[in-house]
Amino acid sequence: MFTLRVFLEGEEKPRCDGEEEIEQRVAIFRGAVHLFRDVFERPGISFGSLPDERSENLCVLGVPSAIEPAEFFQIASSFSDKIEKLQCIRNDTSQTMVLQFDSQSSADAFYHSFDVDLLPLKNAICHVLYTTDVYFTNSLQDACEAPPGLTEIPTCTFCLQRLDEHISGVPARKVDSFDPRNSSCLVCWYSLQSENTTCSVCPTSENLWVCVICGFVGCGRYKEGHAIRHWKETRHCCSLELESQRVWDYVGDNYVHRFILSKTDGNLMELMAPSSDECSGCECSGGSDAFERSCDTKLDSLKKEYEILQAKQLESQSKYYEGRLVQIVEEQEYEIASAIERQASARLHKLQLRLDKAEKEKNFLTQLNQCLADNQKKWENKCHDLEERGSATLKLKDQRIAELEEQMQSLIKQLE
Repeated sequence: MFTLRVFLEGEEKPRCDGEEEIEQRVAIFRGAVHLFRDVFERPGISFGSLPDERSENLCVLGVPSAIEPAEFFQIASSFSDKIEKLQCIRNDTSQTMVLQFDSQSSADAFYHSFDVDLLPLKNAICHVLYTTDVYFTNSLQDACEAPPGLTEIPTCTFCLQRLDEHISGVPARKVDSFDPRNSSCLVCWYSLQSENTTCSVCPTSENLWVCVICGFVGCGRYKEGHAIRHWKETRHCCSLELESQRVWDYVGDNYVHRFILSKTDGNLMELMAPSSDECSGCECSGGSDAFERSCDTKLDSLKKEYEILQAKQLESQSKYYEGRLVQIVEEQEYEIASAIERQASARLHKLQLRLDKAEKEKNFLTQLNQCLADNQKKWENKCHDLEERGSATLKLKDQRIAELEEQMQSLIKQLE
């Protein structure tokens, strides 16, 4: 059974709409409820069965704050005349009902009828508990202090529901059509699930490898090969096999730490892969101090070896990324130079086109000038010929005139 300690913040007057009989049996308080149970008690999760220890007092957890005591009596109308006292402890989100029945049989009947089944309460799932004592106090320290032999049931930080199997019912009955989204709190449900290691890409849980650089979990090459695909994408060349706890080097294609350095004598010793039969004949069954020291020594050696391996891998990764950075800078410089060269080539092409056009115009003008020069020379020759012909004609005319004048003079002399 459970014990309640309530940190009181105030008291309210019940509103029962004129029902004086119900109002006399109801008390409303504002405060925080702290739930305690026996440390050695192990309640089961089989709903519908009565606990071994019971009382006439019941506590209903998770009742919505909008439900008034009068409405609660209407919901539990078949037990309203059997409830002698109802104490309601409210907070900002929900409220807790503490019920005192007239007999043990009435309390058991109410428990059977309404435990984890108060669906009419505005789609809320409430939980009914048997209580032994309800302690009200104005001191927060007294309310949080667990009584001797009792422990407080923790609450979920996400939904503030109780994380006790008997109260919250988080390990619910599973059916084939179960959907975890139907749970009232996914955080509570997720916190109770077994954490089976699976591949980060596919759901396989066999032949898994863990990257020692970034912690990526991938399946082996005999499954989907996501581990080696991770190495090809990130160049993280070392992975730890979960079954044998050995580290595989993808570059060297072998295991990298089959031998370790012993801290005691400084000699190399082979690292055996763990198996189920490894401790059958060793001295760990005797639990001697020497074996514990030997185990501590081996663990220290493994730790140092892993640190050295991780440092080398980090250095290799640093060199790789520095090289990649230099390569990226060179690629950017090459792209910039290529862009400048393309721009210069385009400008040169435009200038070349203009030059070709100017040369064509020059050739045309040269040919035109040559043609005009030839025509000028031709016309000059024609003019020269015409001038010579004109001069010859004038000279011939002058001679003819002179001859005619001589003939005229001769004729005149003859006539006289």
